[in-house]
Amino acid sequence: MFEFGRELKRLFGAETLGTTRDGLTGGDASLLELLDLEMLRAEAKAADVAAGRVGAKDRAQRRLEAAIVWREIARRTGDAVALRKATAGAET
Repeated sequence: MFEFGRELKRLFGAETLGTTRDGLTGGDASLLELLDLEMLRAEAKAADVAAGRVGAKDRAQRRLEAAIVWREIARRTGDAVALRKATAGAET
């Protein structure tokens, strides 16, 4: 019973109440497959904005999350621009 409660807290983020979660997926890359293309593009733009914030402490992690979203767009659409954004974000 207690283990089930801990799993629910972990799934719903009760352990990470102090952290901010940007975007629709909150940084969870496995949820990207559930989004349609327009929502995925909005998520990618939001991830770019979050990665570009001046006061972001975990800037490298946010750039990598944005690159993951752009890679998913490139995978679905075959868009070369999205693939370039993904590679540039991952290299940074």
